[in-house]
Amino acid sequence: MQATRLPRLWRHLLLLLIPLGLLLSAWQAALLAREEALESLHKEATSELRLAAAGISSYLSRHDYLPRLLASRETLKRALANPDDPVAVMNLNRIFDEFRAITDVSDIYLLDRSGTTLAASNWHLPHSFVGQNYSFRPYFQLAMQGQMGRFYGLGTQSGERGYYFSAPVQLDASSRRAEGVVVVKVLVAPLEGNWSSQNGELLVSDENGVIFMASQPDLRLASLTPLDSAVQRRLQQTRRYDGVPLDTVSLATFDLRADGSRLVRFERGPLHEMAYLALSRELPSLGWTVHMLKPLTSLESAQWQAGMLAAGLYGVVVLGGGIGWQRWRLRRERELFAERERQTLAEGQARVRGIIDRTRAGLLVLDEQASLAYLNPTAQAIFSHTPANVE
Repeated sequence: MQATRLPRLWRHLLLLLIPLGLLLSAWQAALLAREEALESLHKEATSELRLAAAGISSYLSRHDYLPRLLASRETLKRALANPDDPVAVMNLNRIFDEFRAITDVSDIYLLDRSGTTLAASNWHLPHSFVGQNYSFRPYFQLAMQGQMGRFYGLGTQSGERGYYFSAPVQLDASSRRAEGVVVVKVLVAPLEGNWSSQNGELLVSDENGVIFMASQPDLRLASLTPLDSAVQRRLQQTRRYDGVPLDTVSLATFDLRADGSRLVRFERGPLHEMAYLALSRELPSLGWTVHMLKPLTSLESAQWQAGMLAAGLYGVVVLGGGIGWQRWRLRRERELFAERERQTLAEGQARVRGIIDRTRAGLLVLDEQASLAYLNPTAQAIFSHTPANVE
C-alpha cells in the first residue's frame, strides 16, 4: 500500500511544481528584461536630455550679446534723445529690421523711460509694438536698474512664446543712468521643431512648474502642479502668460529608481493613459527644468517577449526531461524484464539439471540391480554380503 502511495504523491507534486516552475521562470525572465529595458531607456534618455539642454542654452545664449551691441550705437541714442524726430526714429526702425533679419530673431524694439516703445523692427506690421507700453515686464524693470534683463513669456501683441533679452541705454556714460531699454525677442518655437523626431516627450518647465515648451503641443502652457494664489498674482502682474488658463496635468511619480530616474504617469491631460521613465535636468541660468519622458511601451514589449521566450524554453526543457525520463524508464523496464528472464531461464535450467541428475542417479541404481540379477549366487552373495548355499 505504501509502495503505491509514494509514486502517486510524486506525480501530484510534479503536476503542481511544473506549472509553478513555468510561472516562476517567465516572471524572472520578465523582471530581468524589465531591468535591462529600463537601463537602456535611462541611457537613451540621459543622452537626449543632455543634448536638449545644451541645445536650449546655446540657442538662447547666442543672442544675449545683441542688446548690449545695439545699446551702444549712436543711431539708437540719437532716436532716444530725440523721440519727436520722425527721421531718427524711422532710421532706427529700419536698422532694427535689418538686425532682426541678419541675426534671425523675432523682434527688436526700444523703450523710453516710461516703458513706451519708440521704435521697433515690426513698425510696419499690424501687431507693431510702437506705442505699446511694457513697463510691467521684468526685463524693463531690471534694465532700468542698470542690469541685463531676461524674461520669457507670451507676447501681448503677437501671442507668441518668446525669450526676451534687454539692456539699458545710457546717453551719458559718466552718469550711468538708464534713459531707455533696448529689447530683443527670440521665439522658442523653433526649438520644439527639433524635438518631434525623438522617441519620447520633452518638456521645459519654469520655477513654478508651468510647462513653457513641450514636444507635445497639448502640454504647452499647462502646470505640472496646482498653482497657489501668490504665484497666480505674480504671473498676472508680469503678464507672463497673458491670461491663458494654466490647466494642471499633475505628473505623478509611482516609482523612484536608484539611478535617479522616476516612473511617472500624467493624472490628467492628453497623455494620462501613458507611463514614462522621467529624467530631469536643471538650467540654472534660465531658471528652467528640462524633463525627458521615455514611454514604457518598449518595456512592456520586452517583458512579454522575455516571458514568452522563457516559458517556451522551460517547456522545451520539461518536454526534454519528460522524454528522457520516459526513455530511462523504458530502458529500466527492459533491463528488469531481461533480468527476470535470465533468472527464470537460470531457474528452469537448474530444475532441468536437477531432473536430469535425479534421472541419471535412478538409472544407475537400476543398472546395478539389473547387473546383480545376472550374477551367480556366489557373486550375488559376495556383492550382497549374504551367505550362499553351496552344494
